[in-house]
Amino acid sequence: MGAVVSRSNDTRQPVDRPVRDLITRDGLDRTLFVEAGAGSGKTTQLVERIVELVVGRGLRLASIAAITFTEAAAAELQARVRATFEAKRDDPALDPETRARSAEAIADADLAAITTVHGFANRLLGEFSVAAGLPPRVRVLDDVSSQLAHEARWSDFVDHLYDDERLAPILTRAAMLDIALEPTYPGHPTMKDVARHFDQNWDRLDSLLDGPVDDADRLDPAAPLPPVDMAAFDAAAAAALELPERCADPADLFAVHLEEQVFPVLRALLAVADPDRRLAALASLPGGARPFRTGRGGRAAAWGGDVKGAKGVIDALNEVVADLVASASSDVILALTTLVAADVVAAADARRVDGGLEFHDLLVLARRLLRTNPAARAALNERY
Repeated sequence: MGAVVSRSNDTRQPVDRPVRDLITRDGLDRTLFVEAGAGSGKTTQLVERIVELVVGRGLRLASIAAITFTEAAAAELQARVRATFEAKRDDPALDPETRARSAEAIADADLAAITTVHGFANRLLGEFSVAAGLPPRVRVLDDVSSQLAHEARWSDFVDHLYDDERLAPILTRAAMLDIALEPTYPGHPTMKDVARHFDQNWDRLDSLLDGPVDDADRLDPAAPLPPVDMAAFDAAAAAALELPERCADPADLFAVHLEEQVFPVLRALLAVADPDRRLAALASLPGGARPFRTGRGGRAAAWGGDVKGAKGVIDALNEVVADLVASASSDVILALTTLVAADVVAAADARRVDGGLEFHDLLVLARRLLRTNPAARAALNERY
């Protein structure tokens, strides 16, 4: 659709008139996708389509669903539909049947499903509340109320985490690996961010959970964390410490760099017997993915013609450290996300029982109702 017009016998007509007629009159039995720019008349065409269904086809306005994305758009559409029917009802030039159907549509206006996606979902849940497992009266929490509830739930969740002695190993290792529950400085991702995303996608968390979660066992600890296996690090460190045996010149810059910069750190790490403490030390090493530097020195002649291979031993050590920290972090994050997911799903179920729903709850529960209840599907299919 567009606003370009053509002139033929001094009559201005949109060049896409056939398309507009298809929307409003000729294609009422067809499924149409209309793409058009702002101000091109999409809402006008939709209003005319609704009016034609009522006046031309004799449908009740209450049997038509017109769904928008925003409340402002829904309010505008509803007002324009009503105004159009009022104009037709009061137009003496129109036939009595058109005026009667328009009057009937005005009477149905308050019952019409001219609303947002969430509003339509709320309408379905209100009508089939028992089938949806809801109390008779459902209320929808606004954004502010939802945010406040999220903050309260998160605070309660963290308190339970620290009160449960069974979770001490997870929380201890999380602290060692700088996996934060809550923000400590701007831009630092935390488990609270995970919980916020889970809240908006709680219906997709089944893969993290083994089954239904109720409030009583929402913090049941996940499987114990696997022990930290330092075998690969020990082997890589031993290979690095043997490098001087391959060097013919102790004064070579790479050899000196190893003795002064790399080996003292390696020996200190190997002296830490507790795997968890050694893991914490590895995670805190400066340098990011390459905590052990190879330096720029090193003569091929001093290393049997293969200084690159000698430096590759240090590169391999860095890879082992990175893999070790990443694997341990993954274990902790999986354990924590499982706990967060269980809490989020339990909270969603508690909202369902209480009847105080958030916007995402409306969509999920309405979808679940239609997927699982043939009677509801049949009733809605017959009506709309």
